[in-house]
Amino acid sequence: MKIKNKVLAVLISSSFVCTAANAGIIVTQKNGDDIEAHIFQSGTYINQKNDTVSAIIDFNEKQCSQINHSAKSYFTGDCKGMAPAFKSFMSSKVEEGKAAMSSEDQAYMKKMMEQMLPKQNDAKITVKKMGSTSIQGYSSDQYVLKLGDQKISEIWVSKALEEEIAKEIDIKKLDKLAKEFKEAMGGMQEAMFGKKMKNPEKDAEATLDDKGYFIKRIKYGNDMFAAIPGAPQKTNSKGDTIRDEQEVVSVEKKKLDLAKYSIPKDYQAATSWKEFVESSIKRF
Repeated sequence: MKIKNKVLAVLISSSFVCTAANAGIIVTQKNGDDIEAHIFQSGTYINQKNDTVSAIIDFNEKQCSQINHSAKSYFTGDCKGMAPAFKSFMSSKVEEGKAAMSSEDQAYMKKMMEQMLPKQNDAKITVKKMGSTSIQGYSSDQYVLKLGDQKISEIWVSKALEEEIAKEIDIKKLDKLAKEFKEAMGGMQEAMFGKKMKNPEKDAEATLDDKGYFIKRIKYGNDMFAAIPGAPQKTNSKGDTIRDEQEVVSVEKKKLDLAKYSIPKDYQAATSWKEFVESSIKRF
């Protein structure tokens, strides 16, 4: 089970937040320099990044709302409408960008992709279980993903933690929303490059989705990732090149007051997902 804050930026309507249930679980995770809280309670999922609510989904009402704090705006509607709206907007922006590019720039982009795609599309990644340990009091299985002899990531998954979360929400529905957004992003790649890029690393990670909650993950530098110009990397104390690091740093069960996550009264409601997405990402 994977929770992606960049994929699910949605907020529930304030009418539901005022009728919160009496149980809940808060999973706090460190993503690089950011602290992110995943809150699960009686059919509701809330995402909070650096003390700011970025996502809430009400699976009982099948409603999502997304909030833009900088613009003081939001939209509440069917969750299924968000990913298509994002795909449509970004695809149109890609087309506008391509039209504005010189023939030389277009040729450079094509050459860059021709160099990168074979490494992405032809990569064969293996997944191997290494053992088990305890993270935040939950039994967790460790897996190593390799590209040939290169270790590209380590992932720890916890079935025990996932079972706790499943008492509060339908995990499959949450993962389904994330998958829909991922597919929308694939459509944007098609608009940019004329074909959908394969992502063998994510495909390999997907084989662990049913193993449990992704409680810790370390992504290492590798030849496939190095093909992407400007890719951010850092080095840890062991000398390993790190692309990304995520780890659950606390798990807390408590009665939650969801009223504090309501949409501010002075925020303006958009009339559709399309309007909200366009106004929120107009800087692109």
